[in-house]
Amino acid sequence: MLLALYPPRQADENKPYDNATSRNLSKCGLESGWYEWVDVLPHSPNGLSGDMNLKIFEEWAQTQSGLTHALDQFWRFTTVVVGEATVGNNNTICYVAGTIMLSVFMDLFARGVFTMVRTISLQLGIYQFRTQEGHLFIGVVGPNCAHPSSALMARGRPGAIARLRSSIQILLVLGKPERGFQEGTIMASLGKEQADHASNELTIKSLLGLSAGWWPGLLRHMRLCNYSNPRIFEFLVKFIEVDVVVARELFTCNGFVFFLRFLLL
Repeated sequence: MLLALYPPRQADENKPYDNATSRNLSKCGLESGWYEWVDVLPHSPNGLSGDMNLKIFEEWAQTQSGLTHALDQFWRFTTVVVGEATVGNNNTICYVAGTIMLSVFMDLFARGVFTMVRTISLQLGIYQFRTQEGHLFIGVVGPNCAHPSSALMARGRPGAIARLRSSIQILLVLGKPERGFQEGTIMASLGKEQADHASNELTIKSLLGLSAGWWPGLLRHMRLCNYSNPRIFEFLVKFIEVDVVVARELFTCNGFVFFLRFLLL
């Protein structure tokens, strides 16, 4: 399940995969029919997603009205989990798309709508949860959760595509439970590019003195770097090691980071 704020642009309830976002997911390896959209809001904005003021959406999601609405919509989520459990799938995968949905998901968790059973991978943000009815599901809620529309909105930037493919590869590995829900097994099952991207991004965050979580607001554009590219990764490591304070200041400038990516391509 892809847990999202609203449906993809131009999505049709009767044709859930006939839209640009779903077609791009297919190109990146997540075939239509393998997943199901579960949206908190019933309609997508009548315009480009890039034109939306996500700050307003985020503020609304934290209000009592927004949180109550999310709770009311959670029945759609549990319906899928229960439906999967009845056919023997006791570990439905729930992919939380975007920072707004992460805050909604964590609020539902804080309310006790579901409980955590165990941590599968702190680095990748993968956990096992249990609903109030006792059904298990896997939550992918970490910083590597690229939004399904992110590559399209980034206009094909290599880093955005690599990040989305890394996220999809994780979902595909989790979709084969016979391999076991263990961090080492999951990392070993990822392709070299996806594994390098996840590991190298974590290294850069550590060198900058950041946690393994989401990139902070002023550095959010850093998620679009292609960390699987050896030249980009090695340059960033050396650049940070010269002066980490200066590096953090310069990295807050999207134009500077874009110039570095252009220079190293």
